[in-house]
Amino acid sequence: MSRQDNTSKTVNYHISGGYGGLGGTGHGNGVGGRGGTGEGPTVNIDNSTNKISVNQGQGLEEVLYKWLDSPPTTKDRQHELRKLHHKSTGGWLQHDFRFIRWKTTPSSLWIKGISGTGKSVLSSTIIEEIVKACPDRSAVAYFYFDFRNERQHMDIMLRSIIWQLSGRSPSPHSALHRLYKSLGNGTIHPQPIDLQGVFKDLHSELDQTYIVIDGLDECNKSDRKPLIEFIHSLCHPAKYAPHLLFTSQPLEEFQTAFKDATFIELGSWVSNDDIRSFVGSEVTRVGNWASNDNYAKNVTEQIVQKSHGMFRMAACLLIELRDCDFREDVEETLAGLPADLFGIYSRFLTRATNIPRRTVFIQAIFRWLVFSTRELTSNDLADALSFPLADPKFDFSNPAKSIYDPNRRGGNHDIFKLLEGLIVIKNERWDKSMAFAHSSVKDYILSPQFQQEFGAIINLTKNVSHKFITQTCVRYLLILLTPNI
Repeated sequence: MSRQDNTSKTVNYHISGGYGGLGGTGHGNGVGGRGGTGEGPTVNIDNSTNKISVNQGQGLEEVLYKWLDSPPTTKDRQHELRKLHHKSTGGWLQHDFRFIRWKTTPSSLWIKGISGTGKSVLSSTIIEEIVKACPDRSAVAYFYFDFRNERQHMDIMLRSIIWQLSGRSPSPHSALHRLYKSLGNGTIHPQPIDLQGVFKDLHSELDQTYIVIDGLDECNKSDRKPLIEFIHSLCHPAKYAPHLLFTSQPLEEFQTAFKDATFIELGSWVSNDDIRSFVGSEVTRVGNWASNDNYAKNVTEQIVQKSHGMFRMAACLLIELRDCDFREDVEETLAGLPADLFGIYSRFLTRATNIPRRTVFIQAIFRWLVFSTRELTSNDLADALSFPLADPKFDFSNPAKSIYDPNRRGGNHDIFKLLEGLIVIKNERWDKSMAFAHSSVKDYILSPQFQQEFGAIINLTKNVSHKFITQTCVRYLLILLTPNI
């Protein structure tokens, strides 16, 4: 192996046998790991850009995946939503002529509904069905936009969809590999226009392509225009039309952009039977008062009517009934329930902030969840809140008045429990993240209504929140670097 003093190196391996795997990269005077047995590929390593290109070998799929910036898996969100699905809900869709046409004929279908109407869970049901029924030489690709993490960006959606379709191609990843080679063997990062070209190539290789894109309204606002253009390009292709299904809230920009699209609108007349089935199975677990079947049915019907076609509203109303011990409590609670989600969230938060010392920690939690640039775990936040924030003398700039106390972590977890209905803590083996329970919670917290009701005690202005997060991080780093301060 030869070494040269330049930033781009070519390393050639020649060992008799079949195609070998990639050798490891050497650092400094060290030696990279061994290549696989066989005649290994030529590996171009560009130290200045940290790009690796391979012209053959077993590592091609991994190299292409990394070249696409490792598109996030969609299976975790699908798994999460299937757990939320209630048996016997969504069956009405199988008999809807618009959905039947979409399944059998390449076309587009827009499922729209206000926040909380169960669009994402319905998407997961559709995805599960078409994945099971998908024939050979056909493919299913799907993506869930998510306001809580990196999956709110169009380019990530595009890379994820392409990676899924590429793996299902009769010649896996060949179209992507052609693009890779045309862009300097991976030295040039693909732009959206490049990826959309691959999209068309993949359509031509597959008999049928099913694409489901959920939650357009959770896409970052700066990406909405190119997202709409991309959806239009799939709805009106020159050839190789896919089966495209997308969901969103009926926001004005989507109503205008997709005014000619075939759509199904979720609402009371569509969702009430599903909500009734969901509530009927859950209400008996809420309290002893629900042991009487007739009374449980009566309460179920009241919840259905007050939910206005929103699964999210029904779930929140069930939370409200958990503290009811007797029928009198149930009737009083039902009579006083707000008419919309924002009203329910206000009720939750009023209860959580009834002790002033808690409020400063709730403010900190909201600042982190609204303005953090990455997903957080409950342990992350428990650590970040382990300062005496409620002390009137607390001051980040003074080490003596901003002492980190790990013993506070347990109490912070108790505060998280007070925010049931507003936040959710996942407990999957691969996912311990903490986030707002629903996109509508963040909408509420950033709304004028929240500002009017809680602005005097919870300050979530952008500059103040970023300053608080920065001060917390710096103070925490100083503790790690100099434990005695």
